[in-house]
Amino acid sequence: MAKGRRALIIGLDGMDPKYVKRFSEEGRLPNMTALMRRGAFGRLVSVPPAQTPANWTSIATGAWPGTHGVVMWGDHVPGELPANVHRPEAMSSNICTAEYLWEAAARANKNSVLMNFVGYPPTTKGVVHVDWFQGPGGYFFEIAPAAGYRTYDVGQRLTPLELHPAKGWKNVPKSAQPPLEAELAITTKERGTPVVHHALVLAGRKGYDRVLLARTKDAKRRLTTLRPGRWGDWLYERFQLDLPDTGKKRKRGAVRWKLIELSPDGKRLWLYHPQAVAQDEFVSPRSAGKELVKRFGPYINEPAWGSYVGGLCDEATCREEFAYFARWVGQAAKYLMRRQRTALYMQQLHLLDHLNHHYLQHVDPFASGYSPEGEAEGWQKMRLGYELADMMVGEVAKAAGKDTVIFVVADHADTPNRRAVALANLFLKKGWLAAKRLPNGRYDYDYTKTKVYFEQLHIYLNVKGREPHGVVDPSEYDALREAIIDELLALHDPKDGRRAIPLALKKEDALYFGVWGPGGGDIFFMYGVGFRWCGLEVLTMGEKRIFFDCTGANHGPQITTAETAMSTNSGGFIAAGPGIRRGYAREDKEVGPAFTVDIAPTVAELIGIPRPAQCQGKVIFDILEGGQPRTRRRPKPIRFPVPARRQPPPKKPKLKGDVTDET
Repeated sequence: MAKGRRALIIGLDGMDPKYVKRFSEEGRLPNMTALMRRGAFGRLVSVPPAQTPANWTSIATGAWPGTHGVVMWGDHVPGELPANVHRPEAMSSNICTAEYLWEAAARANKNSVLMNFVGYPPTTKGVVHVDWFQGPGGYFFEIAPAAGYRTYDVGQRLTPLELHPAKGWKNVPKSAQPPLEAELAITTKERGTPVVHHALVLAGRKGYDRVLLARTKDAKRRLTTLRPGRWGDWLYERFQLDLPDTGKKRKRGAVRWKLIELSPDGKRLWLYHPQAVAQDEFVSPRSAGKELVKRFGPYINEPAWGSYVGGLCDEATCREEFAYFARWVGQAAKYLMRRQRTALYMQQLHLLDHLNHHYLQHVDPFASGYSPEGEAEGWQKMRLGYELADMMVGEVAKAAGKDTVIFVVADHADTPNRRAVALANLFLKKGWLAAKRLPNGRYDYDYTKTKVYFEQLHIYLNVKGREPHGVVDPSEYDALREAIIDELLALHDPKDGRRAIPLALKKEDALYFGVWGPGGGDIFFMYGVGFRWCGLEVLTMGEKRIFFDCTGANHGPQITTAETAMSTNSGGFIAAGPGIRRGYAREDKEVGPAFTVDIAPTVAELIGIPRPAQCQGKVIFDILEGGQPRTRRRPKPIRFPVPARRQPPPKKPKLKGDVTDET
């Protein structure tokens, strides 16, 4: 079997193999389709819980959640109150207790590149971290979020813009109509001083047709001039932030503007800028970041999709901004992979998960939010999202040489919601939960009275001597757990009789589903397809029912194999390159499931680096050259050397025992 020397792992969070197949057949995914034709394609089952942190960490380590420690979105430390679950650190190396694939590569003196991936802060030499995957919609190095400014139809997220006759300007160019002006404030994410750009709207013979931007009202010192439908130059600005931990600090960010619309009469003006990222900080080591910005321009993260669906920009702007982002990432990957002994590249793109949460309900009839009226928009957004993801795959794949294996992988996909399950209301009715109202109107557990509290898929008993304010006597522990599990498994939706929670296990039994360790609950459980979780927020909402309708889509609450006719909770994967079978469509029912823990050992096998020290996954042998698509069958039955002796039936009926060792 031929092997590669390098691997590109392109992570598409939320990529559903069913939609990849559908859109590939429609001809909308040329890059993924090309990889599938020369490689292998199949489903990748998530480890429980089917959440982003647990599964990207499993992809990176080859370890099950109990081993790498990310058994939830965060980390529950025994003895700490559940409010402190360290959620912001869920993707970080602070929680992970298993060796990463790039750490294993470093042991073999091989370098790696991580692009917006888990595992930051750095833990070993020989790794370039470009950005850090902090969480969905959270950008660690963002200074100012993307923003749209408009004079008309200002929605919830758009910034209102007012045009006035220009006053106090110097060196104003000729204008066929009286110049107009507006002030544009670029607002920082954290507390800080906005950067102000002054806009001067000028007219040609056919009406207003351009916008001049300057830091002061001096047109001679303009920053850039914008035409309708065009982007301006990148502008570097110093943002003044008032950070609570470090005091005031100046950060250098880059901004560029697009004039989306300017009507000739000057009444309709629409301007947009992407996010501003700290250009001196987003790469470790920082020297590599300076080189990347110098070669390929300022870096942005993944804001284009959110800007579009949030109404900040139009579809054309979304496509253009994402194209810039994808080209930047692809060029950076190619440049960094050329470095000596660079064997591994891993990245994560969260676009498709955002897509699923918002629009899956509009295309999958199983969802309670489905309606024929919303289906057209849903499919338009779904196709656009997958086309953008395919664009990213194509740009990064350019970094691959003949010796490079390419994996496109997902941590999970999604299935649509139908009903919410309020366990807080169930436990309140049973007398197991006590809550208190806070001054802000929200609720928290009353730890001096509550017997149980829960976090995501984990239920904890408030045991005396173990918890800070324990009330459950250790002698009640087993009986209470049994009672809770009985109630969970007995939950059937009164609307259609479906079981809400098909799996509820004692902590010691959850071991066999990959969940163990001190952070896990005394009970681990998962919801059935179509059901979503709720916390104590139902008390704030005034919702007293256990079951009620909900919309959207989810993956974390539901059993990892949840599936509808159109969607699945399991992610997909594509593999191509040296050592990979060509044109192989993998079928779980024939060869068994592949799990997210199986990516790391398979990549290690293909490029000849050690497996991570705590790796528990298996090599997906059937996707390798020479692998068998089906379980091997012997051509002829093998005769047993000694004829089997028939046992006479018992004289009295008795229960059937084991085949060989009971008489």
